[in-house]
Amino acid sequence: MHLLKIDESGALYDSDEAVDLGQPAGDIVFLTSADTEVSLLARAAAIDTAKTQIRIANYLSLTHPFSVDLYIENTARHARIVVIRLLGGVSYWSYGVQQLRALAERGEVSVIFLAGDGKSDPELNYLSSVDGGRCAGLSDYLNAGGLDNALGFLAALSDLINDTDYAPPVRPLMR
Repeated sequence: MHLLKIDESGALYDSDEAVDLGQPAGDIVFLTSADTEVSLLARAAAIDTAKTQIRIANYLSLTHPFSVDLYIENTARHARIVVIRLLGGVSYWSYGVQQLRALAERGEVSVIFLAGDGKSDPELNYLSSVDGGRCAGLSDYLNAGGLDNALGFLAALSDLINDTDYAPPVRPLMR
C-alpha cells in the first residue's frame, strides 16, 4: 500500500502550480476529499489479507489540470479499478471526472464514481464503469463507516477485480 502524505489540503479552486504526487501504480486507486476516509482505508489496507496494491490520495491535491493529467498518466491508468468518492457531485472536480471518464471509455481501467454524501447520484452512476447497483453496494460500506466495513469495501473491490464473491455484507454501526 502507498499512502500519500499530505501536508496541506487543497483548495476548492485550481491551484497556480501543478504538482506530481509521485504515487506508484497499484491495482486499486482510491481518491476522496475526506482525510478520515484516507486514514481509515489506509488502516484497512495495512491489514487486508488479500494484499491487493491500493493507492489512496486526497483529490484536493489535484486541483491543477496538469496535476490531474500527471496522476492519470503515472498512477491511475495502470490500475485495474479507480474509485473516486466525490462530495458535491461532478461539478466539484469536473476536469478530473472528465479525464477519468475518458480513461474508462478507452477501456484502460474501470472507473467508479461514488457520491460522498451518502445519497445516490444518478449522474455519477451513469459515468461509472459498473452498474448503479454495484455503485450503491460499494457506497454502503463507506456510508456505514468503521474498520470492518472498510475491509469489506476492499474485499468488494477485490471481488470486482477477480470476478469473485467473497466480500462480507455491510455491518451497520450504531449512529
